Amino acid sequence: MAAEDFDRSVALDPNNISSVRNASLSRLDLGEPERALQHLDRLVELAPDDTGAYDLRGCAHARVGENRRAAEDFDRAIALDPDNINAVRNAGVSYLELGEPDRAMPHLDRIAGLEPENADVRHDRGCALSDLGRHRAAVKDFSRAIELDPDDAESYYRRGICRVELGEHRGAIEDFDEALRLEPDHPSAARDREAAVKLAESNGPGGTAGRE
Repeated sequence: MAAEDFDRSVALDPNNISSVRNASLSRLDLGEPERALQHLDRLVELAPDDTGAYDLRGCAHARVGENRRAAEDFDRAIALDPDNINAVRNAGVSYLELGEPDRAMPHLDRIAGLEPENADVRHDRGCALSDLGRHRAAVKDFSRAIELDPDDAESYYRRGICRVELGEHRGAIEDFDEALRLEPDHPSAARDREAAVKLAESNGPGGTAGRE
């Protein structure tokens, strides 16, 4: 059934939870989160205790850049069902996007424990750790993400940033080089590589050792 058919079903019976849910899903699948939100707001009204409804609405909010509303919906989904793993993962990412790594970490820690071989999860937790200034721990997560997905330029780049903070300038340069090899148009790697080279030259061989 096409999205227009689901819309018509909702128009005929706006209290039909199944029709409202299907209409929202079809609009999300079509890449129309704004239209999906119209249905999802109604779905939450009809099913206020449905963890999946809040999770879906959170995803729609995230797609339109409303990360605060997204995080609130994911938190509500988790409150209704602490085992809603999708909501836990999405909450972690939303708080990361909001620049609140301290609130992201509990969610990301939980997902990393459940999915230790997920490169995206390791990358996201590495970002949160880096934002919290825990660069040594972040390097470990980025390194694991790279092992799981060797073609992820962003993990090399973020690990390079952490290595600069740790004083490991030679290692940072190598990471920036690899990021640029994988993504020649990376928006920041060339600039940060140049800065790392200058730091390495000014500090000399003794300045390349890492610090905790």
